[in-house]
Amino acid sequence: MTGSPWTLRIPVAMVFLTGAAALVYELAWTRWLTLLLGAGTQSLAVITASTMLGFALGAALLSPRIDRARLPLRVYGALEVAIGLSAAVVSWVLRAGTTAAWSAALPRPALVVLVLALVGVPTAFMGATLPALVAHVTRRSADAMRGGISALYASNTAGAVLGTLAAGFFLIEHVGYTAAALLGVSINLIVGATAMVF
Repeated sequence: MTGSPWTLRIPVAMVFLTGAAALVYELAWTRWLTLLLGAGTQSLAVITASTMLGFALGAALLSPRIDRARLPLRVYGALEVAIGLSAAVVSWVLRAGTTAAWSAALPRPALVVLVLALVGVPTAFMGATLPALVAHVTRRSADAMRGGISALYASNTAGAVLGTLAAGFFLIEHVGYTAAALLGVSINLIVGATAMVF
């Protein structure tokens, strides 16, 4: 990796961290939804479907705008901040719903639709983050472009693996679901603010 750290090295580190945060969210949201629905398999299916749908919509709807952006790294930062804020809202609603009267009164189909809509917001932003970083890398360096895209995707995947392991074997047990989700929010906000500043 040559040139400025902002060409590739720092973006690779950023997607590693945010990939980990995304999987921490998924585990926490699945747990809270299991308490709401009473079925772990159904909860995992709803969260997974919401995530995949959000990724697809975000990439499809926001990527063309990113391609026209003058500063894609700044767009990436704004997306990460939006992920952190919307993920905080999703976490609060799902956690509050485990003990709230309104969640018990909702029929199951309505609850599933609500979760699809809620989780679809941060995951749509997530779906546009890699296109934004790819746009940044490819504009900054032709050399970085050759290995840069694969490095970004590999780092994001590695971060997701780490997030799953860390949440499953350490975070949930020692700090709980709420603190784990707040850690994910903090990662997104810090990464987003840093990218926007630089």
